[in-house]
Amino acid sequence: MASTENLNIGMAVLSSLGGCMGYAKKGSVPSLVGGVGLGAAYGVSAWLCDENPSAGYTVGLAASVVMAIVGAMRYKKSKKVMPAGMLLIMGLFAGVCNLFNIV
Repeated sequence: MASTENLNIGMAVLSSLGGCMGYAKKGSVPSLVGGVGLGAAYGVSAWLCDENPSAGYTVGLAASVVMAIVGAMRYKKSKKVMPAGMLLIMGLFAGVCNLFNIV
């Protein structure tokens, strides 16, 4: 198992947990749907890395771009590092890792 596969598994868990925490703390359904949705995308990415690595890393890159864009929009609005800035940083990091495996 490649290290980026492990990263995508970790991102799946963190995204899902973050969405659940947003729902538990603030009752935010968009956080729940977004977190679990991104978690599912990262999970599919990790699974695809075994079957078709190019497709797996592409799905991981797409999920990372979505996460980074959402994080940037939230950070611009709130100027809070947690959770908006962390979404941006995590999305950029995972995106770069997935991109280097595609190329």
